Amino acid sequence: MRMLPLFGIAACAAIGAAVIAYVTTGRPPPTPLDPGRVDLSALDQVPSEVWAQLRTRKIYFGHQSVGGNVIAGIEWILARKPDIGLRLVAANSADAFTAPGLIHGPIGVNGDGQSKLQSFDGIVRGPQGAQLDIAFMKFCYVDMVASTDAGGAITAYRSTMDNISKERPGLHLIHTTMPLTSLEIGRKALIKRFIGRPSAEERANAARGAYNETLRATYPRGEIFDLAAIESTAPGHEPKTLDEGGRHWATLAQELTNDGGHLNQGGSVLVARDLLLLLARHAGSGS
Repeated sequence: MRMLPLFGIAACAAIGAAVIAYVTTGRPPPTPLDPGRVDLSALDQVPSEVWAQLRTRKIYFGHQSVGGNVIAGIEWILARKPDIGLRLVAANSADAFTAPGLIHGPIGVNGDGQSKLQSFDGIVRGPQGAQLDIAFMKFCYVDMVASTDAGGAITAYRSTMDNISKERPGLHLIHTTMPLTSLEIGRKALIKRFIGRPSAEERANAARGAYNETLRATYPRGEIFDLAAIESTAPGHEPKTLDEGGRHWATLAQELTNDGGHLNQGGSVLVARDLLLLLARHAGSGS
């Protein structure tokens, strides 16, 4: 029988021991973020006149399921801070675009980013969008998989936003980063990570990171709702996903999700808080 070289046996044993140790004695799953622990004090620092100005704005938000999580977080906050007084209304309501407020609703089809751009463009440049003050859309993490061309996606996004700006020069556009997913768990994912072979989902997360990096370099910081940065921030979270080039990218903190992609209640409130603060800054600056 052919024997493995001694160093080969030792290396295999070391890898096996390390993987088993990580699986069997690794850190326990993180505790989901309690929405009551989200610090909302920054909202209390916003002057009442700024909230009053925000209440005069017509804002449109096109999204899918993660966006629905964010809207649920805003509803949670508004129930506890009624002085903000922002009107929330579904875009398919008969009177949705007739009065100020945050008008929100689904756009396109999940997994088809181009359909979302077309849907958003049609609403914002259509008759309903003529009186809007602020508009933004959000892709979903499923719109970018391992095989997606991140460069092509950002080019398509920029082209759509440029066309909207030409048609609606008075409209203020906010640009949202691509949401992330959390690191995969389980033996196979851990072994691949240990030997430096990223899974398909990790490669997808790397593509999302590349898209987000370009978005941040394209638009002024004050015009970006950095959803990905918020998602990757939680106490004790080490936001790492490995791509094939050996580079690490941010991931969704497991404290903020129940399924690895959508936001749990705590995550929804955390993201909603930062979105409200961004909208308040725009309202306060007269945008």
